[in-house]
Amino acid sequence: MVKHVILWQLKDELSDSEKAEVKDGIKAGLEALKGKIPGLMKQL
Repeated sequence: MVKHVILWQLKDELSDSEKAEVKDGIKAGLEALKGKIPGLMKQL
């Protein structure tokens, strides 16, 4: 079994709402990969 851990560190200068927007964009981008990468089956 292969597992990947991905970490981001957002700039302290960003407001809480800006950080939430960036996080939502990252999540949407990763979820869009389902069906495009062989073996990517579900989100844990």
